[in-house]
Amino acid sequence: MIKKKIILILFIFISHCGFSPVYNSEKKSELNITISGITGDNYINTLMNNKLKNKNNEVSKNEFNLTINNNFKKTVILKDSKGSPSEYELSLETTVFIEKDKENSKTVSFNEKQIIKNISDTFTLKNYENTIKESFVDSTIRKLKFELINFE
Repeated sequence: MIKKKIILILFIFISHCGFSPVYNSEKKSELNITISGITGDNYINTLMNNKLKNKNNEVSKNEFNLTINNNFKKTVILKDSKGSPSEYELSLETTVFIEKDKENSKTVSFNEKQIIKNISDTFTLKNYENTIKESFVDSTIRKLKFELINFE
């Protein structure tokens, strides 16, 4: 009987190791984001602006001022025998200047790359590129949110 009680007490103390997920802390994950400037590709800027506004909580005390610069490139990396492009590399480089107050600021950069094959239908190719741009923006927003939560 005493062994069972000791094992139960040990189990209770050992199971609470102090781990807590980063995004679970509600006070830290609530952010008040102001975008003072955003430059680069219009489609990416619109997506990024809308997604950051959706994550914004205006009553939060974690206030950040962001200046964002997006550089999207579509580069031909492979051509067929006729000289027509057969593969492209899509890349997005995002540089964000984060300012919490007058004394706390830093600059972070995020890079995303993907290689795609050429599609003869230009409408389908453009839609595919826009889908990739959306995934680039989602990934960049996730990384940016992690940077803002851990901002010191």
